[in-house]
Amino acid sequence: MLTFSVLLWVVQLSASFEASHLPKPDLSVSPPKTKIVAGEKIKLNCRCQCPVTRIQYFYNSKETIYKDCPEENCKKHCVYSLDVVKGGNYTCQCLDFRNNEWIMSDESEPVQIHIAGGHNKSLYIGLGCAALIIVLLIVVFVICFIIKRGQKRNQLNERPAPNGGGIRPYQEDDGTYEEVNDPPTSTAMTIFSEIS
Repeated sequence: MLTFSVLLWVVQLSASFEASHLPKPDLSVSPPKTKIVAGEKIKLNCRCQCPVTRIQYFYNSKETIYKDCPEENCKKHCVYSLDVVKGGNYTCQCLDFRNNEWIMSDESEPVQIHIAGGHNKSLYIGLGCAALIIVLLIVVFVICFIIKRGQKRNQLNERPAPNGGGIRPYQEDDGTYEEVNDPPTSTAMTIFSEIS
């Protein structure tokens, strides 16, 4: 009789514990990896065993978002998926509202999400600025070269012929050179006189 009483007490205690405590949820990652590249899509799936009224997510041990699970949708399990946008430590918890109080499960095993390449935006901005500066420097160099070339062409076209005349180069507008024969010009006069 004593054995039966102890056994009955254990069953009642177990039933009481189950009534005041929900099973621990399963938290999984889809696709199944914990290190992702910035911009890549990843989902967390928290799976709670029914009966459950709400699924709560935690990010770095702080409550973040929850979703209610209507009784009619809770047949065997209720799943709440969450899109991950930043790295950190994620857990979830199942809750059920019974007799005007919340009954909670333990938190799921944590899932640590690492996002690689979080600094890529600043790197791309820096590289873009460097490329822009290089392009601007090349444009300035090309403009300076064109201006210098034009000045040199004008100097060639304006160069006076030697005093005695002769051949000098002349650059045409199309960039070709031709030789121009200038007649001699002299400012000296030749005076003939007879000496007696």
